[in-house]
Amino acid sequence: MLWGLPLAVACSVPQHWLCHKLLSREAGRLDLSSSKQGVKSTPWSQLPAEEVQQKIAAATTRYKAMCAVMTPGQREIEEQIIKGMYHRLSFLRNPRYAATQPQTAMQLSLQGSQKGHRHKQHKHSSPTRSRTTGAAGAYISPLQAGFSATPADGVLFDSYEPGGVYYQTVQLQNVTNVMKGLRLLPPASRYFQISLPRYPSAANELAPGMSAELSVCFTPDSLGDYEDGFTVETLAGRFEVPLRGSRPHPVLSQPEVLQVGDVLVGNSRSRTVEFTNKGGEGR
Repeated sequence: MLWGLPLAVACSVPQHWLCHKLLSREAGRLDLSSSKQGVKSTPWSQLPAEEVQQKIAAATTRYKAMCAVMTPGQREIEEQIIKGMYHRLSFLRNPRYAATQPQTAMQLSLQGSQKGHRHKQHKHSSPTRSRTTGAAGAYISPLQAGFSATPADGVLFDSYEPGGVYYQTVQLQNVTNVMKGLRLLPPASRYFQISLPRYPSAANELAPGMSAELSVCFTPDSLGDYEDGFTVETLAGRFEVPLRGSRPHPVLSQPEVLQVGDVLVGNSRSRTVEFTNKGGEGR
């Protein structure tokens, strides 16, 4: 209660009116104490401005302290809320993700050596991938993962020159009846690069029947053959999209036996033989 008013009503009263009441109360208390001691009090109107401001500040502080006092019922509610904030919550593990055991230092070192050995294997300086056989890293087909890749047989670059830059587009379509997400792992070779997937919406997920597109860049440095691939990771598993660079090889048509006729000893005879290239262009 503040001057006969409830605390909630007093908190909603304008500040200048409260300050006036507090000043009047302070003045009355000073007059009462001074009369008891036989000392004549000085009216507030005759006090210095600095002293009046100090008294107003002190009265405002006491008023805020009175408003901050909680009732026993409110204090109990606040304590229950704080107790709930410190209570630990135990959620069930998502069955989609299996619990993994922590790896030892020996297992980590073996994985590092296998990774280094995998990057040393190459064909025309194009590293090949070694697929893991574990359940978490096993490769499956695109249909088992719920996707359809276009081109279905992978990306093939069959016309290129050393130093050129060539692009092809790959589409990954969701062939299930639920929303699907995916994550791409880039090729290991420096001759193939892939872009980020382009989704039809900003949700970065594919609705049933929708497709995501990505670009594959091929930068050969010779006319040799190149092989690699990029991995698509989904919740159902991972699958690989092959990447190849192979020009059609030249195929020459020539007779198995060359007949030049009869030639006497010490003589010579010449004959023109024609060869036809039925394959790809030569160097």
